[in-house]
Amino acid sequence: MSTNLTATTMPPPLALIIMGAAINHVLEQTLSSACVVCRLRGSPVWDQHIRDDCQGSVATIFDTQHVVWKTRAFDLPTGWCFFCYRPQGYQGFHEATPVSPRNCLYKGHIQAALYTFWTRAECIAPPSSCPLIPAHLQGRTLTEFSEWAQGDAHGISHHKFKKFLVVFYWLLRSAGFLSAEYILSDEILQQFV
Repeated sequence: MSTNLTATTMPPPLALIIMGAAINHVLEQTLSSACVVCRLRGSPVWDQHIRDDCQGSVATIFDTQHVVWKTRAFDLPTGWCFFCYRPQGYQGFHEATPVSPRNCLYKGHIQAALYTFWTRAECIAPPSSCPLIPAHLQGRTLTEFSEWAQGDAHGISHHKFKKFLVVFYWLLRSAGFLSAEYILSDEILQQFV
């Protein structure tokens, strides 16, 4: 079943469920054994190492801008995993109470992808190609992007959904990570930002 529908045919709760399932699927099936940063940078060896073992200089401990940014990038509310940047127990994004948050299997993938997206010209899906980013943010600083991205998504009655998750979903879609059953149109995504 294809979900590439228009905004008028899909209610926000269903779109959230699809986004949550898509993000979880990519984290579990692909990024647990691959490097999201190398994929976004177009590296042919992105699937030959995990992000924690990346020898690149982007979004690693050797990238001082990233190290500083990730410590204060998002002020996440209670109920979020501070390691993988997903809401816990909401629409299937993350289990409600992980065994040990420090051992979250997907820590760092979302924030590394967002950092790469905003700071690297070689990103295969740059901010200028993302219809979700407001025009006034194009070319602005990483801090300004973070302030906007950590805002609550529009049209959601529950406070546990942030704009950066919509952008991360768009990145996954743009980088070819998603199969047809997880594809949501830009019109559907734009209702949240």
